[in-house]
Amino acid sequence: MKTKKILVVLMTILLAANGSLFAHGDEEHDEMHGVEEMMTPASIWREVREEEQELSEVIEDGKLGDVHEIAFTIRDLTKMLLKSSMGKAGVPMGILMTRVEQIGSVAELLDQYGDANDKLNTAEQFQRLQTLLNAIESQYPKTLLFEVNPENQ
Repeated sequence: MKTKKILVVLMTILLAANGSLFAHGDEEHDEMHGVEEMMTPASIWREVREEEQELSEVIEDGKLGDVHEIAFTIRDLTKMLLKSSMGKAGVPMGILMTRVEQIGSVAELLDQYGDANDKLNTAEQFQRLQTLLNAIESQYPKTLLFEVNPENQ
């Protein structure tokens, strides 16, 4: 499991280094295709929540110039979650698609307000993002979103 996590982190770093992961706009990231195939909904969700924590810290520290990278990473990860959820039993795809679209809109606003150094509106959009992420978590089958690690049993 640790090897898989290291591989995911390395792939993310490589993609970030060439700028493809953090591109602005709505274009699809074909470069993410290989990474998507290696990640489960649970591993993607874990990454989403880690990025959410990092975004919280960045906003709290007033480093608003860094907001866009993290916001777009969360957007891209939720798109990966959507793709990895296709055909899985119990996943409310319509609701998930709507939430992912909303997260994309919030990411754009986080970028806009972060670039403008507007901490108040950035924090407000971050709260919207958290609400959307919590909604996904509450509506997603727990057996898919949270993997049980046999090593820890």
